[in-house]
Amino acid sequence: MADILISSDFGLKWGNVTIAPRELADNISGIDIQNGLLVFDAVKIVNSTDREFITDSRGVSHMLNDLVVRILGE
Repeated sequence: MADILISSDFGLKWGNVTIAPRELADNISGIDIQNGLLVFDAVKIVNSTDREFITDSRGVSHMLNDLVVRILGE
């Protein structure tokens, strides 16, 4: 289980992967950018062994592995 770090400056860091703030906002309902800052509305982030995911404001869970492949193609 890698740490999940979130910042308006760099976005989301998970292990050796970084997802930029704009990519998060474009792919997760409930994450937006306002005045250059990441804003979260009804978003849940889970980081437990083999269960790293983000649940968006619509209740859809996005596994971080799947999100990385979708956004970064890795």
